[in-house]
Amino acid sequence: MSIVRLSLVKDRLFAPTPLGTLEDVDFDSSAGREHGFLESSTFVEGSGRLRAAALRKESPLDKYLVSALARAVPKLPPHAPVAVMVNGFLFDPRVAVTRDPKETDNPHGRIFHFSAGDAGEEIRHHTTGWPLRLGFQEADDGEHGLAVAFGWYSQPGPATSLISHGQNFYARAYDLGRSASWSLLRVLRALSDMLSSEGRPIDIFCHSLGSVVVVRALAIAAKHNFRLLESMGRVILLGGSEYTGEAQIMYSRIAEVAKRRRWSGSQGPQFYNIVSRENDILDKLAENFGPKGFFSNTQVVGHNGLEARKGADRWIDLQIDGGCLRTWLGQFGVKISGDNPGEIWDHWYYYTHRGNMDFYCRILREREAWSIAWFREHDPKCPEGVARGWFGD
Repeated sequence: MSIVRLSLVKDRLFAPTPLGTLEDVDFDSSAGREHGFLESSTFVEGSGRLRAAALRKESPLDKYLVSALARAVPKLPPHAPVAVMVNGFLFDPRVAVTRDPKETDNPHGRIFHFSAGDAGEEIRHHTTGWPLRLGFQEADDGEHGLAVAFGWYSQPGPATSLISHGQNFYARAYDLGRSASWSLLRVLRALSDMLSSEGRPIDIFCHSLGSVVVVRALAIAAKHNFRLLESMGRVILLGGSEYTGEAQIMYSRIAEVAKRRRWSGSQGPQFYNIVSRENDILDKLAENFGPKGFFSNTQVVGHNGLEARKGADRWIDLQIDGGCLRTWLGQFGVKISGDNPGEIWDHWYYYTHRGNMDFYCRILREREAWSIAWFREHDPKCPEGVARGWFGD
């Protein structure tokens, strides 16, 4: 066991089969059924039951994770990562998992797999297997770390979105992402409880609309002072669709928690925000079709970064289609790219390009060498930040 799978359809959380297929039956470990429906969870801001709901234990979710972790944790080396992976836009955990990743929109079958496909095919069909490229191995009982695949429903139909919710389907997917954050928070809480005795950080890896789920989950945790924040490690955001305003609110809350609890620089979440200016599909969708809240603007973190007025100690923007960063990382044998030559659909190149995934793998696995402090203290310093041109170079 090197991967734990979870599937969320709106507010219903499931343990899928080992391959990622969702079966609408009740989870029942006492009957030997280690898959099925776990819980329904809906976040209501201001609810008096919020803290109790977030911290409740001995639920089917806890039982499932306890059972799954019992098989993997004993063999986890001291520095092996535990990484929660969160998919982006246009995935549906309800569809069947197929042998060929490009034939399914189930995130477990399309990106949360261990198949080593042809690089060109993976680029064309956006089917790169995240856990494999991040250094996890399918049947090693956790010897290379533990991946937790959080697959959420992000493919609302255009007609249903408009008729039932009065939204375009992209704005509706944002709302589903906000709702999904509560279930992700529940999963992070359970993992934190089970791994806290080892002092093992929990990393997060997400793409596109997955950043909406992640940023909102951590913002809720910080607002309500949940202890799980201390268990969070490196948060890698690829082409994030979350608005900079929302990310700034989350970051300021976490910074306040860090100050109040007197965290060291390495405690709590550390954000590696991977940006590409040559990301027209993200920029145009978010600016023109995404929902606009009171605290949001038209910029997203995957295109503009955090836009912090002052230095952010635990956040770094890294523009992978910037020539200066490519040159700087090249001295360490890292070959990143934000541009798919001859194409304008670069939104998936964040993870389909082999060199990019090697870079993220190093961030997760070579922790001292690739800390945010190391980026900033190295001589010469890393060329962090985001250019303000329309495209990368």
